[in-house]
Amino acid sequence: MTDAIILLTSDHREVEALYARVGDGTSFQQSVIDEIVRQLSIHDAVEKQLLYPTLRARVEGGDGMANRALTEHQKVEELLLRVDQATEPEAVLAGLRETMDNVGEHVAEEEAQIFPALHSVLSHEELQELGEQIERAKAAAPTHPHPQSPNTGAGATIAGAAAGLMDKAKDAITGRPADER
Repeated sequence: MTDAIILLTSDHREVEALYARVGDGTSFQQSVIDEIVRQLSIHDAVEKQLLYPTLRARVEGGDGMANRALTEHQKVEELLLRVDQATEPEAVLAGLRETMDNVGEHVAEEEAQIFPALHSVLSHEELQELGEQIERAKAAAPTHPHPQSPNTGAGATIAGAAAGLMDKAKDAITGRPADER
């Protein structure tokens, strides 16, 4: 069992490590960029489905924090879609740099405000259960960005599951690895 905050923080570090592998962009590594898109898409979906509803329900002022975070997620999803659809290496790398700048700001806010707020109100057992739910949701989550999908409630869960199925079929057809970890 993994604590939800530890799990999501680990996701942040994984994406940062992948981005470090891209380096200054002199050696274009599409497989690493594809993995960043995949990881961020999955992470986005599970936070919308599970983390932010928990934040709203359990933390005083959680609505405002969740709304800010979802606005940041929307921007990252739109940028990530440009990266995912770009075909020229220069456009991919420029889009990835802008995406990762926004991701960095979001991660800093999440780790400084949202995670501590949740940690202060959820028991160890609740954090473990949320972590288990996140792990299960990752298996069905989309592997590509879907900025038009709902951000909250049942809509996020249903749209995420449907997009996840479509993305996995697309990945199988195009030969994109399902998981490069």
